Amino acid sequence: MDLGWNDYGARMYDPSIGRWNVVDPLADEPEQIQLTPYNSFWDNPVNLDDPDGRCPNCGLAAIGAGVGAIFGGGIEAGKQLYNKGKIDDWNAVGGAALQGAITGGAAGFTGGASLLTTAAVSGGANVVGGTANRYIQGKETTMTDAVVDASVGSVLGAGGKVVGNLVENATNNLSNAVKGKIGEAVTKIKYGAMGYKRLGTETVKTGGKTATGKSSKAVFDHQMEHRITRITVESKFNKSGYTPNQKAAIKMGHKVKLDRTTSKDLGNASKAAIVGAGAGVGAQRN
Repeated sequence: MDLGWNDYGARMYDPSIGRWNVVDPLADEPEQIQLTPYNSFWDNPVNLDDPDGRCPNCGLAAIGAGVGAIFGGGIEAGKQLYNKGKIDDWNAVGGAALQGAITGGAAGFTGGASLLTTAAVSGGANVVGGTANRYIQGKETTMTDAVVDASVGSVLGAGGKVVGNLVENATNNLSNAVKGKIGEAVTKIKYGAMGYKRLGTETVKTGGKTATGKSSKAVFDHQMEHRITRITVESKFNKSGYTPNQKAAIKMGHKVKLDRTTSKDLGNASKAAIVGAGAGVGAQRN
């Protein structure tokens, strides 16, 4: 029997009563103990994504860490190849990658935090990353090193936050059609990273009739395949919801996974990527 619930991964949501069907798996954690146990996404489901119910900012942290590691390690490796024709110091490559990953990942975890918080966290993370980088290379960290790393990280964090805000505001000013295409593209990237192959859109009969007597149909953005598993995924941007035909198809029992992207998501991802890239580049001073 179809209950009309929406599948958000970790839990099902009942739109008829506006409630989740089970409590948050981390409801007793100190960071959210003051919130209702039926809370989700840190009470911010539009701006945060939490497929497993345990880490709403892990995706952003992964973006920052990945970009930071690639830039840090890649630049160091490229520099050695250019100067020596080979990579002969893998400790330097690993150290630079680690510093970029630590700083970029920390920036991602700050999500939509304030400029001051982002700068402070990035500054502290860059000190940790710089210390780890030097340790891998057999170098000591002086007070001057720590101060410089903190200053560089803070500037990166503040700059990333500013750029992230610009991206968010610019995206909000786009047409609904363009924002819809952005949401679809983000979904493709997300599910592609999980091993899914997009087969195209999916058309489903709703059981109703159009004004001209034809069978009404709902079109969903993605039919995804992973080995022998096929799923339907619908991309939505900001607060947009299902169309009437899509609601009718879901009510008829068609299972759909909702993948929501927001302008704030894009801004936060841009911030994490920029801080990670900057940390990777900055790691070269070590």
